[in-house]
Amino acid sequence: SRIALKKYVKANNKISASDSMFDSLFNRALKSGVEKGVFAQPKGTCLPPLLECHA
Repeated sequence: SRIALKKYVKANNKISASDSMFDSLFNRALKSGVEKGVFAQPKGTCLPPLLECHA
């Protein structure tokens, strides 16, 4: 889920941005990942993005 991904990123990286800036950058990165095929996002607005495995 989006919340779990945010918690993981914050826990495992040194973040120097404010919370609102982090949210903005996180959402942009997530959107970019979906466009590049790193993440798969199901149809619908409230469904969480999914990590897609590349073998």
